[in-house]
Amino acid sequence: MDYRDIEFLLTGDIDRVGEQTLVDEALPLDCEVLKVAHHGSRSSSSREFLSAVRPQLAVIMCGRNQYGHPHYETLDRLGDVGAAVVRTDRVGTVTVRTDGRCYWMETMRSRAVYAGEPEGMDALQ
Repeated sequence: MDYRDIEFLLTGDIDRVGEQTLVDEALPLDCEVLKVAHHGSRSSSSREFLSAVRPQLAVIMCGRNQYGHPHYETLDRLGDVGAAVVRTDRVGTVTVRTDGRCYWMETMRSRAVYAGEPEGMDALQ
């Protein structure tokens, strides 16, 4: 989904096979904001996929769970591509808005607003 210069990729529960299909189709996948698939499970967000997507901001929707989501390997892969990671289990509801040039993020717990580049995101986690 895009609006002017800002792209969002909302992956739902896509798995590695689905990610690979997107990469193989040579679609333009790079985005500013990625909604990480399947609560950050180990079976999603492969290195190849994340290298194609190159998100600035990665939002992981998760809560207390028995599956260990988000998985530490997924978090490592996101860090390797330079994505700032925001998790709903830590900051509550995440809202991202855009005017087509910049994007802003607000979280329920921090009420912090973030725009543009990932510097300063550690304070939100």
